[in-house]
Amino acid sequence: MNAQDCAAILLYVITVSMLGFGLLRASGLGSARTWGMCYIAGQLVALLITLVAAMLGVPLSVCVFTAAIAGCGAWVCLQVSRAAEMNAILRSFLWSVALGLLFPMAWVIAFSEPLKEWDARSIWFFHARVLFFDNGLTGSYLAQQFTAWSHPDYPLFVPTQAVWTGLLRGEWDEPVVKIFLFLNFLAYMQIFFEQGRREEQPLWILLPLTVFLFDLNTAGYVDGMADNHYAICLVLALLAMVRAGKGYGGSAGEAVLLLGVAAATKNEGLVLAVVLALVLVVARRGRRSFCSVFPARSVCVPACFALAPIILWQVYKIVNGIGNDLDLTSQAALAGTTPAHAMARVAAISRYLWQNTGGWDWLVPTVILAGITLLRIIIGVRSDGGLRLKNMEWAAWFVLLFTVVLVFGVYVLTPRDVRWHMETSLSRVAFFPRLLVQAMLVLSLEAFLFRRTMEAPEQPDR
Repeated sequence: MNAQDCAAILLYVITVSMLGFGLLRASGLGSARTWGMCYIAGQLVALLITLVAAMLGVPLSVCVFTAAIAGCGAWVCLQVSRAAEMNAILRSFLWSVALGLLFPMAWVIAFSEPLKEWDARSIWFFHARVLFFDNGLTGSYLAQQFTAWSHPDYPLFVPTQAVWTGLLRGEWDEPVVKIFLFLNFLAYMQIFFEQGRREEQPLWILLPLTVFLFDLNTAGYVDGMADNHYAICLVLALLAMVRAGKGYGGSAGEAVLLLGVAAATKNEGLVLAVVLALVLVVARRGRRSFCSVFPARSVCVPACFALAPIILWQVYKIVNGIGNDLDLTSQAALAGTTPAHAMARVAAISRYLWQNTGGWDWLVPTVILAGITLLRIIIGVRSDGGLRLKNMEWAAWFVLLFTVVLVFGVYVLTPRDVRWHMETSLSRVAFFPRLLVQAMLVLSLEAFLFRRTMEAPEQPDR
């Protein structure tokens, strides 16, 4: 990696981080002082800029370099006017790099291995290459029948980040444009870490919890696949809501932005983000009036930026005739599904899941979680302390059960050979429920370790 490569990556990081900083400041969120949320929020803004440029017919390179000039200018100016905030962002970035040292294999894969997975090469980075050489999104190409194999209807969050890096570098170089995957991995860890930081929670607790959560399929964050990226954003959104109610870092505004990123990353992420958002709203509302559920500014502004890319992408697909291959309504008929056939497939899916995805690896954590949850329910009946399950944790259980039903439903209804379908996708599809189980274990461990500190009343959003 030469000086030009390093300069392009640094320019990309500064640009998207400053875009995110502006969004978080406009939302009044305290996370504007942390690099992780600034970076992820900025990526969402970059996607919005890419889609708006496509709608208006503006060359993407013009928008990217304009954003880069504005971002670097803002960074220089803020070094004077808001030096404390900029220093806080820099410290949090360096801290995220230190957290990355806990996962040396992620560094090796990110900086020395090419893209190997079919989806990475033939979907996400193929779309990115098309956007790069066409200098923006061109529906006339994506709508062509000969590109149907690459799923042109898939969201553009991952391709957009590669395109921006490539345009800032001046040429397409795959080892360089995929480095954002590793930066995202660092940002996710930093967000998780910042959400859980508090004076009463020592570093020797947070570090093992970070390793526990991110050690699950670490390679999936940096190998070019999108599944880990939508899954971790969904989990971080849930943790942001739960921890905000317990006095930890995190807020509803952060959760909304993370849900937006998940929805803009993959079609499955969109479905799960909608379900999780509805469940969290119901859980948070409790007995309060609906208008008082969220502070207007801290949620409405992030919600607009989270929804805009999703809506624009759906409109763009309709206008340009880009079909959607997600058609579950007709799959039951194509598969000839009957109740007996469905039950036979459920049994086959269960056997395959146990035999080929490390049955004990997901069964043991799930059983432990169920046991801890039952214990907390029993203790919570007799006490009003921190061990009682919060509404948000009940919401997590609902989402987990919904996801399991959804996964089984997709394979039951598939018109393709069910074994082939599972062999090519189940390990990826099953990642989110497995990650959610580990996140719920993290919450339960925190409840036991910091029982007294969790008895404080719910904190308002910052």
